[in-house]
Amino acid sequence: MKYFNIFWKGMVIGIANIIPGVSGGTMAFIFGLFDQLTEALGNWATDKEKRLSYTIFLFVLGCGAIIGILVFARIFRILLGSDVLSQPTYLFFAGLIGGSLPFLITSMEDKKPNIKRILLFLLAAFLVILTTVLKSNSVDMTAGPIVITPLYGLWLIFCGFLAAGSMIIPGFSGSALLVSLGEYNNILMFVDERMLVPVALVGVGAIGGILIVARIIDIALKKAFSGTMYFIIGLVIASFYALGVEVAHQFNANVYVILTSLITFILGIAVAYGFSKISKE
Repeated sequence: MKYFNIFWKGMVIGIANIIPGVSGGTMAFIFGLFDQLTEALGNWATDKEKRLSYTIFLFVLGCGAIIGILVFARIFRILLGSDVLSQPTYLFFAGLIGGSLPFLITSMEDKKPNIKRILLFLLAAFLVILTTVLKSNSVDMTAGPIVITPLYGLWLIFCGFLAAGSMIIPGFSGSALLVSLGEYNNILMFVDERMLVPVALVGVGAIGGILIVARIIDIALKKAFSGTMYFIIGLVIASFYALGVEVAHQFNANVYVILTSLITFILGIAVAYGFSKISKE
């Protein structure tokens, strides 16, 4: 039962990682797996005594994430590509993020703001907004056939490194970063169409990004938990801006779409609240 719970939570984390504006790291935090995940990734190579337990945990969680990505890649291509369904879908994501904020805030024993923590909060918000601005100015690279040249292969490895590293950070969307780099639709298509070569290239970069960033976060949480949490909360709050840009870009004023969007937003809050209660327990 323990590993089944890890598996299905891994599926949700995998799904979150393919949604622009939504962070798989946030979902891991809500599920109460974030500390365990960063510890396992950051210490796997150095802690021989716990390596077996780390390996089992990462394998089960990773299998769930991979299945979630493979199954839902096509679904989200349809949902986010629809004039009618994209807006309610983005509002559901916004509800998930909003519903996770109380959990993030209450996880800190020392919530007192100071100059250092406020600066970390503002830096995090700036990074998300900067990514969103770059994304808004990005060029659509999906037109025409895609040729995997050696140079493009290196670019995919680099994109995988950046995106996977950012996916570890709660509130920072690796998929949004891929959109800003002009590769989100391409990589979603590679996964959906089971194009093994480009998927493998992205995967090689992703492994390096995950291991390096996880190690950094694991150290930061252990040495400066509250300051790191201020940074994470800044990322989460600023992600509303990223989602708002997506909604504004293809806003649908139809009354039924707006009502459906409000319902999905409330549903997202309820789901995140339910997950938070599970994590606290």
